[in-house]
Amino acid sequence: FTIHWYQQPGAGSYTWAVDGGATTTVSTAGTAGIQTTVISGLTYAPHTLTITITVAGTAGVMLTGVDCRTSSGVVIHRAGLAGTEASNDASIGTTWEQELSALAPNVAVIMLGTNEDIGGVSPATQVANLTAMITQVKAALPNADVVLMPPSDNAGGYTYPMSAYVSAQQNLAMTQGVLFADTFKAMGPYANSASRGLMNADGIHPNALGGEAIADFLVNVLSYGESAPTNGV
Repeated sequence: FTIHWYQQPGAGSYTWAVDGGATTTVSTAGTAGIQTTVISGLTYAPHTLTITITVAGTAGVMLTGVDCRTSSGVVIHRAGLAGTEASNDASIGTTWEQELSALAPNVAVIMLGTNEDIGGVSPATQVANLTAMITQVKAALPNADVVLMPPSDNAGGYTYPMSAYVSAQQNLAMTQGVLFADTFKAMGPYANSASRGLMNADGIHPNALGGEAIADFLVNVLSYGESAPTNGV
């Protein structure tokens, strides 16, 4: 287990215990920044991790997640949040970079655009925010591959068509030297993907089957590069 938490002045403490065993106390007070507590030496078997806030302090205790994994296999960290635009992530600053460094992924996938489309944010504005995000990701993960992956098409009716964001992101990927995974092309026009049962009734989001198709497409991109086959997605 790796417990991720935020250290800050005036923060409190928590304890952790595995399988009902002895507790270990961790103080989260100190200079502001992301920290981790690594619990090692466990056998390969089911375990129960118990975390208890014992002292709130004046600033509280901020736990940002627990990374539970075996020694092999692919680990996926879902860092998305409903309603997020590129401007939100670009404005977080060093805390976000520290958390990326702590997670240490080999590949970072940026998939944003739907909320900008709904909110009427121009593709040019999104590109400026995505540029800031990519800069932060490269600073935090200098050895990781970055994938810019725009969303699939939607039912439309907004200020800008989704295709405008896709074109802008493709150009950005070229200028930034990052991989471009064209979900928009892979899923096809909205009418096509909807008729194949890949979209939710809201006309915006893929459903579970659509999500599976997008995941398969991303695996192909990571395996074969930008020339990955898209037929059958």
